[in-house]
Amino acid sequence: MLCFAGIFISPGFHKLNMVLKYAEALGRALKFCIQPKRFLPVFVLDLVFLSVAMLFIMGNPSVFLMLFLYLAVNPASMASMIGYIVIMALVLCVWGLLRLWVMGALVYQSYKPKDFRKSFDVSFRRFIPLLLSVVIVAIISMVLGLGYISIYLPWISPIGTVLTVLVSLAFFFIYQGVIVKGFGVFKTLKDSWSIFRANKREFKVSKNPLFAAWLILVVFSGLVIGSSRVAMSPALAFTTWILISALITFLLYSRVFSVWLVNTIFSGIITLIFALPFILFMFLGAAQAGMQIGTAQWMASAIVSLLSNTWVLYGLLSVGLIGVAVSTAFSMKLVTEFYMQIKKKRFGLI
Repeated sequence: MLCFAGIFISPGFHKLNMVLKYAEALGRALKFCIQPKRFLPVFVLDLVFLSVAMLFIMGNPSVFLMLFLYLAVNPASMASMIGYIVIMALVLCVWGLLRLWVMGALVYQSYKPKDFRKSFDVSFRRFIPLLLSVVIVAIISMVLGLGYISIYLPWISPIGTVLTVLVSLAFFFIYQGVIVKGFGVFKTLKDSWSIFRANKREFKVSKNPLFAAWLILVVFSGLVIGSSRVAMSPALAFTTWILISALITFLLYSRVFSVWLVNTIFSGIITLIFALPFILFMFLGAAQAGMQIGTAQWMASAIVSLLSNTWVLYGLLSVGLIGVAVSTAFSMKLVTEFYMQIKKKRFGLI
């Protein structure tokens, strides 16, 4: 609650609302994503690989249960599972590469809606720089995430989380740089970084006396949280609160963060609507069995119930995939719309 109070302090936040045309971008994205030719390629691709996964599950239900529930197994059993794990990893790699190609096509369609067939050819020709850009950003996120260090130094974890968020925002427009502008890997990364970095001119703390009060409030509340009984140590709780508060306060001045926030909210709503049948099935099953939701017994019961009703599971997941496909088309179009707004000399970046 206190974190988001900074929204009323930031003079830059109200300014960016007047610059970026949110309603226009949202309207175009919603019209775009409900067109079958936009979301069907994503849906068909996901459905094919869902079918492969379902065949694997039906043929090896016990292996699936062990993998999903992370049950302790002896070394011999784990060795016998390596083959399945490798197969699943290869299938996921193929699916990921094909999906990246389709998403690239969606970005080009967002830029030039009439060039549907050409979009797949453009995405294929620019696939290598797109793939390399995604891989580089993923590697940077993994390294700065500091997960390998937080195992030994738990207080490092909040810092890694903050750095990961900043990296994802700094390279938020890599799809558009490669597909729309035709940039290479490093120019794409530089282009996205320049957009994110351009927001710092709105961060005028010295001319905002309310910011000092906001900062004192954050520090005081952090001390209260650090001294309270929480699951983590007081120092870790305090550090986490301060870092998250500082991050949100900074990001409230960021146009890229505002784009990310709008995209996340609306994409999430679309996905949730189509996922409701699956969610209701899980909750109703738990209610009928009289189990507490979220427990290991509930998870085991829900999985067994789903495996015993394979076609119901397949149908529910298929409906959910429609939502995923529609939200993917929506997200690609919305982000591309904002990218084009930013690049059309509104902010003097070209």
